[in-house]
Amino acid sequence: MKKHILFSITLLAFMLSFLSCQKEEDTPKTPKVTEEYIGVSATAVTFTWTVDWLGKFASIVEVSENEDMSNSQTFGSETESDNYSFTATATGMEEAAVYYYRYLIWNQNYVDNKFKTEVKRVVPTGPIGSINGLFSVSDSVQVYFSKGNLQYNGTTNTWKFADRPWDLIGTDQDNSSQNTIRDLFGWGTSGWNCGNLYYRPYDTNVSDGSQYGPLGNNNLIGSYADSDWGVYNAICNGGNQAGLWRTLTREEWAYVFNTREGTWLNGVANARYAKAEVNDTAGVILFPDSYDHPSGVPEPNNINKATASYVSNVYSVDDWNLMEQVGCVFLPAAGFRHGTSAYSVGFKGYYWSASYANNIGAYGVGFFDSDLDLEGSGFRNSGRSVRLVCNAQ
Repeated sequence: MKKHILFSITLLAFMLSFLSCQKEEDTPKTPKVTEEYIGVSATAVTFTWTVDWLGKFASIVEVSENEDMSNSQTFGSETESDNYSFTATATGMEEAAVYYYRYLIWNQNYVDNKFKTEVKRVVPTGPIGSINGLFSVSDSVQVYFSKGNLQYNGTTNTWKFADRPWDLIGTDQDNSSQNTIRDLFGWGTSGWNCGNLYYRPYDTNVSDGSQYGPLGNNNLIGSYADSDWGVYNAICNGGNQAGLWRTLTREEWAYVFNTREGTWLNGVANARYAKAEVNDTAGVILFPDSYDHPSGVPEPNNINKATASYVSNVYSVDDWNLMEQVGCVFLPAAGFRHGTSAYSVGFKGYYWSASYANNIGAYGVGFFDSDLDLEGSGFRNSGRSVRLVCNAQ
């Protein structure tokens, strides 16, 4: 009799344990949402995010002018799928107005009870493809920076800005083929025939620097303005019209780093730049003229210090999304190209200016882990990064 009772108790405990496990397995875990990137323009905001959840589900972004999310609109596909990465663009927005947003996630079991992320704030402003921040480049001119380094797709003959500031082509462009995606260019290689031998974005010959860009001692302005990548070309995610963008001159780069008035930040007056690693990518952060550092994000160290190390400041994707929304620009250390080989990717950064140095060289900005050079020049046949700007109206 005791054996039967003991067996019954054991069987009952097993069944309860089985039902408990079954119930736990049938209940999906709470979705984990990671915000990958926010792209801001004057009348639209593009959201990119990933969701870690079970099975098929749908996810959209909800946008409202009200912090309580009343009178909201949703953007994105409501069709369930097994995708984990999502992109949606909210359109019809007013420049400089404050908007609020959150992500919604659900499956067929949660249609009437969708999971919602916390509400965040975003402000659309500036031209399409630009970052929401104004930077003085002289006593009278301010500019917007593009959201990422310039890229050229030789297969489609199209230009674009990198989707994320840390997106680098690196050694994937180690060839002389026209049909390659590139982000390291010889000086003045916009594709406009300036009368010199090498003017195309895929030119990699290094025999003679004088054969790149306008002949002789000419800047990428005036009669040779079309040698500027942003003047001559339509940038597909930057307004898709030629003439909207341009390259900073040597003097303008120096003004951005050394002269302009900025915000008091972490005990430093006129905060202009800081070395950093953003999403594990080394580079330099530029702070806009007027800057309000987002709460919850560590304040930057070693501000305006050329000899600082990249690891002086380490920011996650979430940190950067908040910093970029209030105008910060990140210049990644994309390396340089000599001939058909890229070097120092992730360690050094070299950015062209529109100013010539001599008939074989041109000026630009260079930086690495313990220095920053605004006076140096490089051979015109060297492949370097291009970060375009557009004048504020």
